[in-house]
Amino acid sequence: MKPGSTTLNEVQPILATYPASNLEGPSCGGHPASKGYSISLADKKLFAIETRLPLLRFLGLAPWRASADLFFNDGKLCHLRLSVGTQINVLDHTSGVVNMATEESTPGSEMLISGGGPPVNRILVVTLPGNPTPAQRSHAFAFHLSCFTELGGCRDICQLLPLKPIWEDQVSYQPTENIVIPQAVVENPYCGIK
Repeated sequence: MKPGSTTLNEVQPILATYPASNLEGPSCGGHPASKGYSISLADKKLFAIETRLPLLRFLGLAPWRASADLFFNDGKLCHLRLSVGTQINVLDHTSGVVNMATEESTPGSEMLISGGGPPVNRILVVTLPGNPTPAQRSHAFAFHLSCFTELGGCRDICQLLPLKPIWEDQVSYQPTENIVIPQAVVENPYCGIK
């Protein structure tokens, strides 16, 4: 799906396949989106088991969710937001929640990597620029969800979305801003391209 070119008619089969709910959303091109949908997937059975037996988190049985928010104007996709969230289990038996999202709109804005929060509740949002390159889109939407089902679960934020290529795109997109890739991203083997 690509804002500015994907039509509502093209997305209808997806909306019919997955549980979609109506959503009010952002303005697209200065006008409120005429239609908005949210598709959210989560393992509700696992959440119920994990709530009663929290030690299962360290075996990798952590609750997770993935969602897509789609906004349309004049029958065309104008804003796309994909997000994932789960619990990160670190080897020293600490854990935290991570929520990551990638957004693309038409017309777009500047490329931005934002986030923060304490180590136990990390938030990261990647906002693509208007007319992103194929590489920028590929890197920003390269979510890997395999750690949701691996023994031990997700142990690092970069297992979900390799951040080094996104930071490199940010540096090349705004070369005069003197943006520096965080050292933790440079040194983390999970943060490179898989």
